[in-house]
Amino acid sequence: STTTASIVTVPTEGVLAFHCRQRRQIITMGSQSWGFGVGCNQDLTGSKIDLAGSIAYSFEDCLRSCAQTNRITKNDSCVGVSFNGDLPLFMEKYHGNCFLKRYL
Repeated sequence: STTTASIVTVPTEGVLAFHCRQRRQIITMGSQSWGFGVGCNQDLTGSKIDLAGSIAYSFEDCLRSCAQTNRITKNDSCVGVSFNGDLPLFMEKYHGNCFLKRYL
């Protein structure tokens, strides 16, 4: 049997759905897992805390970017993320809405 892939339209405006209810999120890639605490309406700020910024279309995708960074670098340099679902505001102001954080 064959499967036909559907075309996905990526949003470029509007606010992405984001419900901050969980206290802990686990991201698993292969045999490795990373646990992240979830804090709503918080952002780690300071010199050299941001590892990278990107566009993510969900909070879970933003966390996957953090876990993927740890998997590729073979260390746990990414300890958390800052995610905001307001694409127009954050794209204009920061050129991204997902910011990977390191611990200092």
